[in-house]
Formats: sequence, structure tokens, C-alpha cells
Amino acid sequence: MDFTSVNRKTVRAAMHVVLSAGAPAGWNMFAYRAAALKGISPAILLGGVGSIRPPLTPKGLVSQFTIEVITLVLLRDDASDWTEAQAEDVLDDMELYVSNALLKNRRSELWDELTFLTPSIVDRVVEEGVPYLSESFMVSVGVFA
Repeated sequence: MDFTSVNRKTVRAAMHVVLSAGAPAGWNMFAYRAAALKGISPAILLGGVGSIRPPLTPKGLVSQFTIEVITLVLLRDDASDWTEAQAEDVLDDMELYVSNALLKNRRSELWDELTFLTPSIVDRVVEEGVPYLSESFMVSVGVFA
């Protein structure tokens, strides 16, 4: 038998497709950790965190990939009427969207399971001097190949 491992990049790209498929208009979707956001909001970014490659079994290889899903919302904008309260509401909407999109796609042609590893973490971050609310989800993706 000939076994082939799956690339984490492939998993991340497939997750990007899942999360982009039903995203509301105006949401910015990145299959990577974008470095120069320049006030872009709201945004969902994906990044690989790690992988586990256990020993090969007679039935193949079950790889576990950890993908970080990051949501970002502009915290406030002094040049417009955008407020911190609106930012919290949109962040909550994004949390629900990410959760539902991944739950609906727990299994796919590529992966056998998606699991949230830890509680999500909300934080304030500053990117290029711009304040954002951020929520980070650690998602485990199990792939049998």
C-alpha cells in the first residue's frame, strides 16, 4: 500500500473555503495571518499552529493539525460613528458564525473531524496603531490518510 500524508496548508485552505462560503458581505477572509491590515474590519484569519504525526498504522496515518482561527473587529473609529459596543456585537456575531460553520462541516472529504481544543480567547490588540477586538479559536483537524 502507498500512503500519502496531507499538508497542513491544504487543510488550512479547505477551512478557508468553509468559512468563506457563507460569510456576510463585507467580511474579509484570509487563509493566512495577514500582516498589514491597515484598518480592515471585520476579518477572519487562519494560521497553522502545529501538527501531530503519529506512527504509521496498517490502515494509514491519522494526522492532527491545529489551526488558529482569528477574528478581528475594529474596536473604534474616531473618524466615524463606529463604537466599542458595535465592535463587541460584531465580534459576538463572528463567534457564532465560526462556530456554526465549523460544526456544520465537522466532517468533509478532506478531514474526519473538527474539534475546538480550548475556549476561545478574546483580547484587545493593536495592529499598526489601530485598536481591534480579537477572538482566537484553536481548532483541531483530524485527517486520515
